Amino acid sequence: MHLQTVRRCAGLSYDTNETALKDAFSQHGAVIAVKVVCHPTTGKSKGFGFVTFSSQDEAAKAAHKMDGEVLDGRNIRVHYSNTG
Repeated sequence: MHLQTVRRCAGLSYDTNETALKDAFSQHGAVIAVKVVCHPTTGKSKGFGFVTFSSQDEAAKAAHKMDGEVLDGRNIRVHYSNTG
C-alpha cells in the first residue's frame, strides 16, 4: 500500500461507521479499505478515520470531491495521510 492512496478523514460524526464512510467515498473511486479509529477501551469513534483507494488518482479525486462535504450531519475534512 502506498501512502499516496490513503486519505485521512477528520471531523467525522461519532455515529459514522466504516460502512457509511466506505459508501460515501466509493462514489468517487475504488475503495479497498476503510478504518474508523475508535477508543481502545470504550470502542467509541474518535471522529476520524482512513480510506484507502486502489490508485493515487482515485484518492486525489475523492479527496477533492469529499473535502468539506457533509457526512452524517458533519462537514468532513479530507487530507493526505502520513499513516494508515
